[in-house]
Amino acid sequence: MIRGEIRNNQILDLIQKNPGLNFCDIMRITGFKNGVLSYYVKKLEKNNMVHVIRKTDNTRFFPLEINEHESVLLEMLRRPTPCEIILLLENNPEGLSVSQIIQYTKKAQSTISIYLQLLLSRNVTMIKFHSRKKIIVLKDIEHVRTTLQKYNFKPIKKTIQNFNDMFESL
Repeated sequence: MIRGEIRNNQILDLIQKNPGLNFCDIMRITGFKNGVLSYYVKKLEKNNMVHVIRKTDNTRFFPLEINEHESVLLEMLRRPTPCEIILLLENNPEGLSVSQIIQYTKKAQSTISIYLQLLLSRNVTMIKFHSRKKIIVLKDIEHVRTTLQKYNFKPIKKTIQNFNDMFESL
């Protein structure tokens, strides 16, 4: 029983410190096998200790106190290419054109287009026009900065980004 409580607390602590992690991330970090982790996260969810957002391709875990607006941003920050775009726009508050984003990220136009549409649909970014030029800006840059600071957010390693991008785009 003590071992179970330790595992519960370990998973809960990880989710508190790293909101928006997906199941595979938690499994990789904790070293728990799929069945073991599945048992404990179901238990945490059943006891209303974590908030779980399930989508067709992904399940993400959040502390209960995180609101929907923040969870959307954290979800995007946990995905490699959207994170890269968000951080790029955060460092360029005046905004960037699509071609500038492509140039800075060194990603294909189709990849950037897909993720910009995703960020627009989730209300993380918006389009402004400057001298008839389409500029992408963060919708609420202060919210982004506060969230980055609050969770001491660091982008994930480049090799993991490339691997994740490959599977997320399928």
